[in-house]
Amino acid sequence: MPVSSFVQELLAARRDALNAALARVSRETGALDKDALRSFVENEFDPVAQAMASIDPERAHVSCIALFEIGASLVAQDIAGPAARTPRVNAAWREIMPGFAPLLLRDPRTIAGLITNAAANLGKWPELNDALWQTRLQSAAPHVATESDLRASLTIASWMSGFTLIRNTALASASQINPALCASLLDLNSPSEAQATVQAMQADRWWSPRGKPSRIISAGAFTGFGGRLSQPPTAAPLQEGFLILSGTDRLHLSADPFGAMFHAAPDHAITQPALKTPKDVLIEGAELCVRKTRIAHGLPPETVTMTLNADTIALTSPYAHCVRLYPLVAA
Repeated sequence: MPVSSFVQELLAARRDALNAALARVSRETGALDKDALRSFVENEFDPVAQAMASIDPERAHVSCIALFEIGASLVAQDIAGPAARTPRVNAAWREIMPGFAPLLLRDPRTIAGLITNAAANLGKWPELNDALWQTRLQSAAPHVATESDLRASLTIASWMSGFTLIRNTALASASQINPALCASLLDLNSPSEAQATVQAMQADRWWSPRGKPSRIISAGAFTGFGGRLSQPPTAAPLQEGFLILSGTDRLHLSADPFGAMFHAAPDHAITQPALKTPKDVLIEGAELCVRKTRIAHGLPPETVTMTLNADTIALTSPYAHCVRLYPLVAA
């Protein structure tokens, strides 16, 4: 695929500087696959370079040299390009970074590094929602004026894509950014809704602008099918989330309206005293009954154990490699 006229011009006019950049990358990383680099330049580098050139062509020439060196290093390490270990990095360069061209013109190394690192880290968690992460950052881009804005946006978008472990950090960031940026990330109708929305989400783990979940959330799967659970799990309440024991594994399960995820639980994870189950929260055969809401739990009847923490119901069974979750207070 031919590159844009701007990149053709850049390659010709800045040949010496670009060759020097390639030499540095080769010294640091070893041999560089020229075909892989060509593919990256055509598919990932070019869209970003064009976006920068559309704002300030002269400045883009200088910034693109740094960006080119970063990209070449990523290709050499199989972080980006045709052999990338996760497609999220390539997608971030193509679909997300062009929207942050104004920041890239000022500081290409820092801005490209932040976006690339976020995409690479999310690539370690296949259960996260790539499309939602991309959409939230694309919506936010016009409102991002500083590096600090970008850092907050990456954190909030990662949380909303299902990275529930960083919920508190994301909400703290959302409370500090400007209302227009916050509204774009949380998909609100107006910036005037931002402050009240963040406060409501901080007060109630299961509240969201779209309402509370109306169905059981299922978390986990058998390791043989790509999941994290080697044995049917048991659950114990933590201050936030649940300690999940599955075979020899100790996992922390965190969940909210945007998803549920497991990660390794530290040895010092302290379980909370078991909560007394309210009279109007019970299992009746194949249904979970919460207040006046009845919902099918999907586990073998008569085998279900119910565990509560301060805001969530967790259901487990010795015959299922999963944990079913539901808000303790019905929607």
